[in-house]
Amino acid sequence: MSVFLTCCVGLDHDIVLLDAFCRHYLDLGIEKDKFLLVLNTSDNGNRINRIDAGNTVLKKYGIEPMDIWCTRYESEEKWRRVHDLLSKHVSPNDWVVHPD
Repeated sequence: MSVFLTCCVGLDHDIVLLDAFCRHYLDLGIEKDKFLLVLNTSDNGNRINRIDAGNTVLKKYGIEPMDIWCTRYESEEKWRRVHDLLSKHVSPNDWVVHPD
């Protein structure tokens, strides 16, 4: 049994929370390789800078984003991406934390 964390992080507005978010869930005992994160940005003019900023924070903790999504946020698409990650990485006996 493993405990996974999945979340869609909006790099357009929530990047300021990403460092504290990672520290918090690592401190709770979720292993860095169990973070199933989707990064999202729709800021066409600043897309690369936002992705780089998100990756810089994640690399600080040894976390790799599992999906980078570069279009306008839509709930249905977010859930499709999260469910894809869960079906690939999580088994029926595992636990999943999904902060929103």
